[in-house]
Amino acid sequence: MKSEDGLFTTTILQTAAAFRLGHEAGANEDLIAIIDKLGKLLVAIPRETLADFATLMQVTFDAQKRQDHIGVADLLEYELLHKLQTAGLLID
Repeated sequence: MKSEDGLFTTTILQTAAAFRLGHEAGANEDLIAIIDKLGKLLVAIPRETLADFATLMQVTFDAQKRQDHIGVADLLEYELLHKLQTAGLLID
């Protein structure tokens, strides 16, 4: 599980970097993969924690819609990773 966690963390960090560098097409594809993985991770967490993730993802989608790629990158790298670690879904 730890190697999967490390791979997921790396994917999130690389996606954030791609958004910062202006590689939107690849970053958006990676974001879809992140969302798919999140869907699998979040099935067993408490409802109130799930609501926190839903709010974060809505803020992320709003930033993406505004084409605020730096904002999306920051949300992925700092907010999403922190929430995943706090919820015990990543062991890093």
